[in-house]
Amino acid sequence: MKITIEIADKLLIAAKKRAAKLGQTLGKLVEDSLRWQLSNPHRPRAPKSKKVRWVISKGGVPPGVDVSSRVSLHDWIDKRTTH
Repeated sequence: MKITIEIADKLLIAAKKRAAKLGQTLGKLVEDSLRWQLSNPHRPRAPKSKKVRWVISKGGVPPGVDVSSRVSLHDWIDKRTTH
């Protein structure tokens, strides 16, 4: 069966090169790729983990800040940001 599909130019060029390297037609490459894709259930990729960049500074906890209290932390931040 013949069909018409739109493929990005760079992808089509890469596919034609791959088919030529394998000594097969573009149609055969597409058929094989579709067969493989359909026979292998798609598993969602795990999201890439983001690296945490730790920032360490001297000085410790500012006086009067209770790090076990979210309210205390928010109050301290608010005092410094509302000038």
